[in-house]
Amino acid sequence: MVTGERTRLSILVLTEDSAEGSCETVAALVKKMVLLVDPACRTHLIAFEPQGDQEQRAMRGNLWKSRSPFDRQKIVLLGRAIAAKLIEDPVGFVAFHVDGDRRWAERASSENVAQFAEFVSTYVQPSVHSALLRQRDRNALAASAQDIARATAAALARLLRLTPFRSVEAWLYQNTAEARRLCQAACGRHLAKIDAWAADRGALDELDDPKAALCLISEHHLALAQRAFPADEVFRVNKSYAAAVIGLLDCADLCAALARTHL
Repeated sequence: MVTGERTRLSILVLTEDSAEGSCETVAALVKKMVLLVDPACRTHLIAFEPQGDQEQRAMRGNLWKSRSPFDRQKIVLLGRAIAAKLIEDPVGFVAFHVDGDRRWAERASSENVAQFAEFVSTYVQPSVHSALLRQRDRNALAASAQDIARATAAALARLLRLTPFRSVEAWLYQNTAEARRLCQAACGRHLAKIDAWAADRGALDELDDPKAALCLISEHHLALAQRAFPADEVFRVNKSYAAAVIGLLDCADLCAALARTHL
């Protein structure tokens, strides 16, 4: 909850990770990313909203990409919740974390990226379009079909996909200073590996299983995301983290909303 100055924008954080604190971890990563997009933005004026029970049920275990008819209603509700956020006034944003499940070198074959596009076109886009039509009719607005189509496209651009390759640990373990401290406290057996990543940060996006590479567990994720995360260095690697930041930079509405935090 932001107190004092008024919140200037809000971002709904959705993550496929069901571990406790996962939404806070993704929010911490996004906070570092928006500072790369707009170094002058004041992040304390951004509200990061955790997913609610409805969204959690649909995100858990990658249910959002299920093709089972038994899961359809939950996915429909997820699509509607995302649509409702995207057409808020003032405009809202959704950060949707889904792992690439591939090494960065194999990113073109990521099924999750392809299925995310399918999820958006099947569940989110129709929900946004229908909601905008209802909004037009309710308020007796003189909006043509083309106006609605443009507004739908603008809303969908505010759905921000965050895709680490292979998994979110490839981003979190970039905080090699914090990873080193945590490993030293846990077992101390992986310090040479962490030092090697610090010297070659691009290697983390190419691991087959980053999660299994260290002794760290999900309870360490928030500290890795929050404590002096080296965002500039990770961006310069020009792999999956940079791709996510560029995706945010390409969202004109987000850039405008971040600029409104300057005042």
